[in-house]
Amino acid sequence: MKTQVDETRSEYGKGLAYSIGLFLAHADRLRSEKQTYKHSEQETTLARELDATYGVVELGRWFAGATEHLHELQIAVGPPGLRNRLRNFRDRCLAWSQSYVTNSRSAPTKADYEWAIREAKDILFELDVIAGVKPIKATYE
Repeated sequence: MKTQVDETRSEYGKGLAYSIGLFLAHADRLRSEKQTYKHSEQETTLARELDATYGVVELGRWFAGATEHLHELQIAVGPPGLRNRLRNFRDRCLAWSQSYVTNSRSAPTKADYEWAIREAKDILFELDVIAGVKPIKATYE
């Protein structure tokens, strides 16, 4: 018996700009987690560790959650000039996610996190340019 696929639902979203937007929605979650720990007297040590390195475990866990939205990233419908960049973005982020899941030594760094956020924003900017919108970079993101 063939399994029915519901094309109207997706647990973590399916799209191009939409999926990247959902990925970016996780960006502030790491910062808010740090703020929560800072306001708890019992967790000051963890807060200091998070401030120093963003915490290897925390970064891996962040990538594991944020990349759930990249599994159904619709690269094939993206502009031909952006497809390799989209694929590279997705694959790098998923690799950092897997380092957390498999507890490997190639854990993501603060620089990896910052690259992923910047790259997601830059891709969305390029999608606007390709769509004919004349976006202007924000001073405050």
